[in-house]
Amino acid sequence: MYSVGSKTYTMCEGSNNHSLLFCFRQHSATNAYQRLETNLSISTEETNFSRLANITSSESILVFAELNNTPGDDKTVDIRLTSGSEASNYTNLFDLDTVGVENYQRIDESNITKIFYYTVRNLWYNGTVNWNFSEPNIVNSTTLANNATVLVMIQHNYSQGDKKPTFNAYYDDYTSTVTDAFVIRPIALLSLSVLKEGSSPLAEFIIKNNMNTTQNVSWKYDTGILNITNFTNVNNTILVYVSWNESRAGVSKNIAMVNTSNYQDNKTGAVVS
Repeated sequence: MYSVGSKTYTMCEGSNNHSLLFCFRQHSATNAYQRLETNLSISTEETNFSRLANITSSESILVFAELNNTPGDDKTVDIRLTSGSEASNYTNLFDLDTVGVENYQRIDESNITKIFYYTVRNLWYNGTVNWNFSEPNIVNSTTLANNATVLVMIQHNYSQGDKKPTFNAYYDDYTSTVTDAFVIRPIALLSLSVLKEGSSPLAEFIIKNNMNTTQNVSWKYDTGILNITNFTNVNNTILVYVSWNESRAGVSKNIAMVNTSNYQDNKTGAVVS
């Protein structure tokens, strides 16, 4: 009588991304007087490896199997050890990518100006890697050897609004994607607070100029009954205080707004009187 002892399986790095190196160690059989003949097999969707090994008591063997595969997600590898009526199985999922986007970073030079840089790596055979950026719209391609990289750097001045630029790198039909998200507000209302409530409320809001030049802005505070407006030059940040007589009782909505010729922003709050 004998049985298969403890096993250790490891998925190792192959000589390139389109081959995987599977390593596993099988420890000794329980019978100290007979050699244990074990069939060792590794199989994926595209290829397989098998061999017979005679293992004496307390002996360990280390098996390496390098298997070539096609690219794709959620691939399966099955490792099986059999000896007589005894068997042991191990199954694992793995992905094979053809291209990778690495070390993606964004530098905020200002609220408007952004710098992006990242590395594109060819994880497949020598060939052409295509890549694009969605905002600004940039399309390019680079010939890279296996495991070679190219550094991409992009600087762009954005207009106002919510931005979600996407970078895609392609090799054949396979894609690696990174998506970013940020908000551009060249002229911004940073806060709106009610410092005093009741019949004579006092509100405060902050206007921030995120551009490099002084801007002539108009601001408006809408109490729901009164529209209080003014014009001012903003170089960096200013505080605005607004006070008015409130004749209503209860909770009322208030809105602060700021505008230039090209940009605008607003915030909404509430006043209890």
